Amino acid sequence: MGARATAECAAAGAPDEALLRSAQTLRRLGARLTRYDAEEATLEARAWPWRVEVTIRVSATAQGQGTRLRIESETGNSRRLVAAGVNAWTVRRVRAALARAT
Repeated sequence: MGARATAECAAAGAPDEALLRSAQTLRRLGARLTRYDAEEATLEARAWPWRVEVTIRVSATAQGQGTRLRIESETGNSRRLVAAGVNAWTVRRVRAALARAT
């Protein structure tokens, strides 16, 4: 298993709406969706920032009137220092883009 980074953020609307916006946002950022499970409110995508393959997972959970999104970024076998930096950057970038989308 490679390096991993996680973050959470609040999103407006129901979990299914927030997950759909997450998928659209990831596509705009250049990621390729590899799994979208509306029933489980989860998705998985792949991206290649700095030529390092990154797996991005997003899960949506109802929280009050809105949704809590959990964003996880994981790299495969790569140099640990580079992987940690790429994961942190990916999570920050996705979280900021999702905040603008809601």
